[in-house]
Amino acid sequence: IGSFFTEDQRIPFPGLLLMSRINEITPVGTAYPLYGIISSDVYPKRLLREKNALQRHLHTLAGVTLPQKENTKHRFNMILLGREAALRRNALSEKELEKQGFNGFAITVKDSNLAIAGESVQGTAYGIYRFLEAQGMKFFAPGVHSAVPQTNLLNAVHVADRPFFNGKRA
Repeated sequence: IGSFFTEDQRIPFPGLLLMSRINEITPVGTAYPLYGIISSDVYPKRLLREKNALQRHLHTLAGVTLPQKENTKHRFNMILLGREAALRRNALSEKELEKQGFNGFAITVKDSNLAIAGESVQGTAYGIYRFLEAQGMKFFAPGVHSAVPQTNLLNAVHVADRPFFNGKRA
């Protein structure tokens, strides 16, 4: 894991922990550390702010800034953000993502990795905010969210959501 970080990015103990109720690796109710965010999707200019949204809001929730990279050889305890990262690590399948539609998303924990991915980058952005809402954050408008008590413990979320309306632009 050491090569994933630069010297100034070491996560202070205890860092950020993901509590998983049901997981094939950890016993029920066990927490394990998250070391970084893997995000390899290409974001259009109008959605560039969303690429770093999870990192920003996790800092608000936990006071920890996880390093974010496009790829790493480390296979476990990462947040896989976006379609490409989730498919590359087999956290989600192409079929699972297509099933959710253009703006849909899936959030799951597999092999101690948390995957948040959509068929599109818009879907991934919706998944990010659903995950953060499950942690207690409420979003009222762009840049405006509820105050939340700081914690280093995140709850695992397993959800797949398909939007009622198709948001594709013609």
